Amino acid sequence: MKKVYFQRVLSSRTSKQAEVLSYLGAIGCITMAVPACIIGAIAKATDWQETGYGKDVADKDQKLILPLVMQYLTPGDRRNYTDKELINDMIVPLLHQWTKANALFKPPVINQCRTIELKLTKLWHKAVETSLGKGNLARKNEFLHTLDTLFDILTCKCSIQLCSESNCSHSGKRENNSHIDCGCPREKKIPVLELEFIKAQRTKAEGQGSMQMGSIDYSETKKQIANAKKREQIREREQKKKMKSEEAIQREEELCQDVYHFFDIPPINVNATKLSELVDLSLEVLEPPLTTSLTSQELRNLKETPMQVPKWPSHTQSVERCVKMVTEAAGHVYSHERREDFLEVAHLPTFVAGGSPR
Repeated sequence: MKKVYFQRVLSSRTSKQAEVLSYLGAIGCITMAVPACIIGAIAKATDWQETGYGKDVADKDQKLILPLVMQYLTPGDRRNYTDKELINDMIVPLLHQWTKANALFKPPVINQCRTIELKLTKLWHKAVETSLGKGNLARKNEFLHTLDTLFDILTCKCSIQLCSESNCSHSGKRENNSHIDCGCPREKKIPVLELEFIKAQRTKAEGQGSMQMGSIDYSETKKQIANAKKREQIREREQKKKMKSEEAIQREEELCQDVYHFFDIPPINVNATKLSELVDLSLEVLEPPLTTSLTSQELRNLKETPMQVPKWPSHTQSVERCVKMVTEAAGHVYSHERREDFLEVAHLPTFVAGGSPR
């Protein structure tokens, strides 16, 4: 029954759809390449189990599976599912192929799922535009060439060089025969064991590279999974330590704020006739005016470096003179900060260090 349905799909294809199928059919299902993911997603969506994603698909099977791409993505077809659903189905087999190559191929070594989704969406839209004849022949050939290369989702894009290319003395004498000059963070670096494989995948031509994926090395995979779990545990512990440290600093700042700045500005008696009547000194201990403008951090720093208090004169005549200057400043500007700035600009140049105003 399923094959009869596929034959009906084939018979209902238009010329443009057939052109798209010819593009996709010309590209083999290469390991970790986009066409393999597309076919795998469609096969999964249609319960087609005779082929697995990442494997070469025979011509007779391509004729049955590839037409479903257009069936599900033709806008006028009520049976289609959206581009977003297609991309999500493609991500699953794509990540499966990468983790199959190495258990350490997980974020942040590879891109996050959101980034991969954007890359696949961009590539699919380009495929649709190319199939509709948009762009010149050079652009079409360039697009077909990109489909035949590795769909690179590694975070690290640093160049890899083989020992044989750099005339290295270790060529052929060790398990890893490649070098990389990588400045990426440690958690984003490509596993050393896979450098040669990634080099072969990035430089392969016409879908065939010098290295191919073989059967799973269970002992190595088990070791990689254990190392990945250990690194994740270390990362979690470091994050917890960082959070505790930040919380401790915040609590200390709050405590310092409570300890050093628990003073409230007292109400001023505007009807006072004497200096002693301006504020009610019996209410509570007031913060010295000298420290009211200091932050908690500046107050903590005073433990190490004592405050350098200017030697202002404090006799009666000097105090009266200062009161007069402040009163004059109050007639020009408003607020404590602006009066202080006004006094500095108007009178500070006339002061002599350690003495009194001239």
